[in-house]
Amino acid sequence: MVYASPVIITEVQTGASSASDEFVELYNVSDQDVDITGWQVRYLNAQSTTDSTTLLATIASDSVPVSLAAHEYFVLRTSTVPVGDTVGSQVYSAKLSSADKAVALFAPNPQTCALEVVDAVGWGTALGGEGAAISSTGLTNSDRHVARYRTSAGLYVDSNTNNYDFKLSKIAKNTAVPAISIGATPGADNQTLLAADSITPAYGNGSSLSSIDISGCEIPEEATEPQDNGLETPIENPPSTVEPTTTNSSSAATSSSKSKKAQPVMPARDIGLVSPQLTELLPNPGKPQTDALDEFVELYNSNGVAFDLSGFILTTGKRQYVFPQGTMLEPKAFKAFYSANTKLNLSNSQGQVQLLDPFSKAISSTEAYGIAKDNQAWALASGAWSWTTMPTPNSANVVKVPATTKKKTTTTSAKNTASTKSATMANYSPKGVSYVAGEHAATETLNPLHPGVLALVATFAILYGAYEYRTDVANRIHQFRIYRAARRENRRKS
Repeated sequence: MVYASPVIITEVQTGASSASDEFVELYNVSDQDVDITGWQVRYLNAQSTTDSTTLLATIASDSVPVSLAAHEYFVLRTSTVPVGDTVGSQVYSAKLSSADKAVALFAPNPQTCALEVVDAVGWGTALGGEGAAISSTGLTNSDRHVARYRTSAGLYVDSNTNNYDFKLSKIAKNTAVPAISIGATPGADNQTLLAADSITPAYGNGSSLSSIDISGCEIPEEATEPQDNGLETPIENPPSTVEPTTTNSSSAATSSSKSKKAQPVMPARDIGLVSPQLTELLPNPGKPQTDALDEFVELYNSNGVAFDLSGFILTTGKRQYVFPQGTMLEPKAFKAFYSANTKLNLSNSQGQVQLLDPFSKAISSTEAYGIAKDNQAWALASGAWSWTTMPTPNSANVVKVPATTKKKTTTTSAKNTASTKSATMANYSPKGVSYVAGEHAATETLNPLHPGVLALVATFAILYGAYEYRTDVANRIHQFRIYRAARRENRRKS
């Protein structure tokens, strides 16, 4: 179930036994306590042609803030309407009439010094509610009871369309407790159940009522450090640098009211909620997908209510994407934002993404990644970032670790020597010689030569030697002849 605000209006009674038997019931749908001190309930008559509203009650405390616990009720009521001892409540003077009207809940935003509407319900011909007003066809102009539907699972319905979310009925006299209409349950779960076959309309845009300036409030001047945004951040914020703004004579003369209008705005409904978290990136989509259309950045909302991303910023280095007004992140949901819309270009190596609040304060960051391979997502799981071959946009991450190639290593120097020799010789393999890479030494195989070839080669070698050493051979022959002649002469004389 999508909720536009952590606190919503769940029930309104404009009268019962008497016109002064009124109450407006609020309920905290989130999992965290919400400080509702200074919140206001205001109403708008159907006859009004503007968005001006009249104050019904301001939630206040003399000593401590008014904290509405998670999944608990708070009842603004007249003194005649009883509630249980365990239910938070506040008494106000009766002001609601039986005529068609709108009742709205406003929350203070200290960053804008304004009360901003976070929920509203209108019936009959009233303006200022959310979407189509609750139909009053067939009902006479008498006191009314307005109750928000619940689903069979016990969740309150909130589509931002009043005619679908609420049931309007005429006050039914109650003899047991005259100040409370039959079926009304101030401070307890509503008994009006939505029909199982109801077709949920498209999620609406909320009330069009304008914000209301807070008297005596001053918008904080722009500081050199990021301002506290009221969000609960689940992770440490990375450091950031804010460059000082240079002014000239013309800019210095700019009025203070103009500079205030340039201030960023934190959506009031986000105050007290846990900030969204970056959970997955796809920097390098595989074919036939393209970088321009199919890269995505995924966020997760851990709150039990919708988170308003209006004015929040996604940044990838020098590129930024500012979420437009009305961008909602559903409760307990993952949401992928694609490059086709954001125009963000994720780097294929050494990249990182940050989520900034409207004041440019980092509230979530991915770990920096290395080289992004085709269709591998950088995903957060169990508190750690890693690559996965299974991108899961808009759903819980599934980490499937990419397969790695293991290299075979040898354990002896002989094997290393043989492998090296094989790898080297494989680069040069003359005809007739083959080399087989492996764990053993290379094996050389020679083709036998013809004997005639060997004889011819030997003959040429002998002839070459005779030519090269011809002088020495001639001297040897001359000496041999002299030696032989001398021996003959000696034999003759003897």
